[in-house]
Amino acid sequence: MERRLAAILATDIVGYSRLMEADEAGTLSALNSRRKRVLGPLITKHRGRIVKLMGDGALVEFASAVNAVVCAVELQGAMAAANFDIPEDRRLVLRIGINLGDVVVQGGDVFGEGVNIASRLETLAEPGSVLVSQTVYSQVRGKVPASFDDLGEHKLKNMAEPVRVFRLSASGSAASVRSLEKTTGEESRISIAVLPFTNLSDDPEQEYFADGLTEDVTMALAKIRHLRVIARDVTFRYKNKSSSVSQMGRELGARYVVEGSVRRSANRVRVTAQLIAGDSGIHLWTERFDRELADVFAVQDEIVRAISIQLDYSLIDAAVAIRRAAPAASLTAYDHFLRARSAFRRGAMIDAKNYLLEAVEVDPTCAAALANLAYFFAEDIYMQVSGEPVAELARFAEHYAARAIAANDGDPFVYRLVANAMVALGRHAEAMHQFESALSLNPFDTSATMNLGMAIGLAGRHEEGLAMIDRVFRLEPRLPPLNRANPFWVRCAMGDPEGAKADLQKIDEPMANHHLALAICMAGAGREEEAQTHVKAFEVKRSPWFDVPGFTHWFCRVLVLTADRDRFLTGVRALGYKV
Repeated sequence: MERRLAAILATDIVGYSRLMEADEAGTLSALNSRRKRVLGPLITKHRGRIVKLMGDGALVEFASAVNAVVCAVELQGAMAAANFDIPEDRRLVLRIGINLGDVVVQGGDVFGEGVNIASRLETLAEPGSVLVSQTVYSQVRGKVPASFDDLGEHKLKNMAEPVRVFRLSASGSAASVRSLEKTTGEESRISIAVLPFTNLSDDPEQEYFADGLTEDVTMALAKIRHLRVIARDVTFRYKNKSSSVSQMGRELGARYVVEGSVRRSANRVRVTAQLIAGDSGIHLWTERFDRELADVFAVQDEIVRAISIQLDYSLIDAAVAIRRAAPAASLTAYDHFLRARSAFRRGAMIDAKNYLLEAVEVDPTCAAALANLAYFFAEDIYMQVSGEPVAELARFAEHYAARAIAANDGDPFVYRLVANAMVALGRHAEAMHQFESALSLNPFDTSATMNLGMAIGLAGRHEEGLAMIDRVFRLEPRLPPLNRANPFWVRCAMGDPEGAKADLQKIDEPMANHHLALAICMAGAGREEEAQTHVKAFEVKRSPWFDVPGFTHWFCRVLVLTADRDRFLTGVRALGYKV
């Protein structure tokens, strides 16, 4: 007979019989999913061992009481997060009891008073709470970032002596969820900025991987309803800058700053992430993740979860929507997708397209890559970078948009890119639906809001669209100048040459199509002589295959009002271009 000292965590689901009676298949599916995606990874992370699973319950052994308590905190937080958008009568809510004591080990199972006390504490716990014994409290006090409520001594079933019980007050309890659901408004959101992760790999070509991880962490945090995440386009301005983190935090207006580094070698990746107070520069949390490359998705989820817990145990944890982990089979596709996003930022559009095509060849259901392709071909209709005929570009955009919609399973990024493609194709009703889907999942997506404003403006509600875009700039005044293209297109549509000219001056490097659109807008307003300045700029920047009639056809297609189309065509004819 083997004996040892162990921290035992006992847990079960509140109201499991009721849930099974209401929906047996759905409950079992949800339970299996939580065990696979939440319980198992957290126990592994904190070096626990699942002794046994018992229907709706679990018995877990830890060598450390601290590890057991921290695991319980994260487990309740993750469960509350997963329950956030589920009706209250369908939620899987845990109660947890933890005891530190002597156990008897036989064939992998554990027995004895140490186990019995943990089980009795679990039955005593309220839904969503964690109870610990005096022995656990004595070991973890001052070692975990949590407070405890002393509930006094309790007489437990079949226990000769009463046990002093403490309630952990840091877990994501049902009360915390209800509090979160009642909390709304700008003042309730905590601002956070994710600085570009530093590439420490020997290969500078791996820069795209660090940038991709930065974007993924940013997007995952943006799904937390009560976080205000500084836009990626703003934070990427600080890439390779030597400013102190506290200075960058103050400039960004961020209460918290996340920074990190990535070292990728062969089939392994090491990610170091830190959470820093934006005003003081004090390091609040740091952790290193060493993983096989196939686990890169799990690494991202762990970073997001750890940051959210540090922000506010009792509130933010309850709202974390952990980013869906992509299947390992799509890792190569994901790698191509990251390279494409990096190429987009460099302006290497053809390279981006080729990487995306490689991604969907490897994984034909990679919704993000499919949506990016739809967006690329739709944008190319008026950018004219590939040399493909406009009719072919439209056909490709339609094809990949349909595939992205079919493959998407709730990613707001995919909804947004498909919406942008629909705008370029003149399918405004479908675009509005896709934008609404994106914003319902992430209401603080500045890109989706700004692009929706442009779509509304092009559809003829000019002032409403411009007002929406203006609100984004007021919230994020540090957005890059290229974003001024959004109001620029609306002002060209409504025949406001002065406003369009002012917006064009705020774009660092206007493209050929910008100058052509402004020239047409000016000519349509009777300012043909002034328009010639921008015609000349267009001729200098245009590609040899730029198709003015194709561009004209595209822009007329996205204009809903007859008056807007007629004014635009008047300008085209005044400049001597064929329609």
